[in-house]
Amino acid sequence: MKKILASVILCFMVPEAMAQVSHLSGSSQPLSGSVVYSLPRTAIKLKVEVVKESYVEGPYASYAQKYLSINVPRRAASSYTIESISMMPVQESDPSQAFMLNIGSTKNASANFLAFSSEGLILPIGYQSGDFGQARFSNPPADVMSFFDMNSEPNFVNESAVFYNTVKTDTGFVRVPVERAQLVEKNTEKKAEEVANTIFNLRKKRIELITGEADNIPSGDGLRAALEEIQRLEEEYLSLFIGKTYSGMETCYFDVIPAAGQNKQSYIAFRFSETQGVLPSGNVAGRPIILELQSEKNAQSVDTGGASKTAQIFYRVPQIVQALLMDGQKVLIQDRIPVLQLGQTLSIPADALMR
Repeated sequence: MKKILASVILCFMVPEAMAQVSHLSGSSQPLSGSVVYSLPRTAIKLKVEVVKESYVEGPYASYAQKYLSINVPRRAASSYTIESISMMPVQESDPSQAFMLNIGSTKNASANFLAFSSEGLILPIGYQSGDFGQARFSNPPADVMSFFDMNSEPNFVNESAVFYNTVKTDTGFVRVPVERAQLVEKNTEKKAEEVANTIFNLRKKRIELITGEADNIPSGDGLRAALEEIQRLEEEYLSLFIGKTYSGMETCYFDVIPAAGQNKQSYIAFRFSETQGVLPSGNVAGRPIILELQSEKNAQSVDTGGASKTAQIFYRVPQIVQALLMDGQKVLIQDRIPVLQLGQTLSIPADALMR
């Protein structure tokens, strides 16, 4: 603190200048030639990374029990799991604590202001620090979640159909049956049956290769490659029944701005649902993730309202708080972080600094 005060004193030791400092309200306008600054405040940024698993059912899911004796989910669904959470205090300007500084005849006002601001005790209006990042949501690639029926059987079959022709005879007209062959597309169940038979054939071929019962068994790397290809084909065919699952990462950011003057406070930072993922605090579809803040000691501040008879340079010194991020009774993060608006607001007489 002694170094900070010394820096402030050096910045404003300009002779023959009368400083004026006033608090800017929402309706007041800064005077021409004055410097406007803001007290800093701390925003607590939460970075939440979740793993999203998306499931799409296979086109033959309804026949999995009949032909493969396996039960599979019958609808598309997504599930979410929290992978990691990080908590980052970032610094920004407090719009409710803006001040106008009139340095009068000071020639180096801009340089002095930048030197004072570099200590981080006052900030330019609209200032923000920290790596905010961007929300990122991943969708499964279209080809990954697509299904391809690679069955070697044709999709159409020849079926005989009976048609009737009307033939004129001596006694009148009669209908004569005529049998014709035509191509008919296989129905879904027939396709599922053929794919199931292909799966069983692949399994049989794998057993023959492993037990040495197959003809012309490759050796070494050739056998390994053949078994791997059989495994790949079986998984691809099985996906037509059991569906496909894709995992992707999603990243969200949430800000919590602690209220000044409260030594103990609690916030719903965000909400989380295993079926809907990370949700904003107002969406009651998810359970609340609570951020609890507890100051380590009570802070005392000076009055910054209005313009004082003796011009003051106001600044903030941060307060250390215990931060707990809770999911019910489970502690997700426990840390000590500095929060500026919960600390002391101090002042230095501006006229004394400018002699």
